[in-house]
Amino acid sequence: MAQLMESTAKGEGKGENDVTPEMVDRAAIEYTGKPIGLSAQEIKKALDPLECVKARTLIGGPAPDQVKKQIEQSRQTLIADQKVFEELQGQIKAGERKMEAAEKTLLGN
Repeated sequence: MAQLMESTAKGEGKGENDVTPEMVDRAAIEYTGKPIGLSAQEIKKALDPLECVKARTLIGGPAPDQVKKQIEQSRQTLIADQKVFEELQGQIKAGERKMEAAEKTLLGN
């Protein structure tokens, strides 16, 4: 929708802040055969980049709430991975101690 409104404004030599409901309806009629009937406020919101980002609420999308969720999920994954890593490090050290003990036994030390 934003692209439709921007192309209409550019075609009439106007900027995105000059887009009117009438302009949108003319463009909609040209493309779809019927008007959309958006208010000036809806048009302003549709052309606002921050509002467009906020509207992308799908999982993993750029909306602030989704980004916060992804950060928290990543944080939890990192914590879990760190625990696994520490457990594996402990197992490796225990294995090294066993090997050293076996070496001493074999060498008679």
